Amino acid sequence: MAYDNVCKYLAERFPEQFARWLMGEVARLRLYRRYPHLSVRQVVKVLRTANAIDLRKTGSERVFQTSFRLERLSHEFDVVRLWECDLRAGADRQALLPFRVLSQVEDPAETLREVVSELESLADPSERRELAAATAVLAGLALDRGLIGRS
Repeated sequence: MAYDNVCKYLAERFPEQFARWLMGEVARLRLYRRYPHLSVRQVVKVLRTANAIDLRKTGSERVFQTSFRLERLSHEFDVVRLWECDLRAGADRQALLPFRVLSQVEDPAETLREVVSELESLADPSERRELAAATAVLAGLALDRGLIGRS
């Protein structure tokens, strides 16, 4: 799905900002064996549930699941439910702008307008284009495409 690729791209393009947001600090982990003295955390971001339009009212237990087990495979992970996150502006948070419409906001349409305004103020035109494209894809999960095109 397009938004999976966008999320992967943003995390790879801005790893320090994502690490700071998710773990409170920047940690460069490639392999556990290379950094045995550091802890490793797996994080799953839940953008939305498959059948839930209003994320705050979802009854799905899957968004609260923190482990997965299948035969000899076992994973434990932290879950970030974007609709519970406060992603307001910050000098070091431009990488999170595309997620803001899906976060803890009262009016997603107004939030999109604010994000577009912040994107326009970015100095690097390449970064501005990349983040604007990512914002359009992710905002499509919560807003009408026509509204996104007008913003």
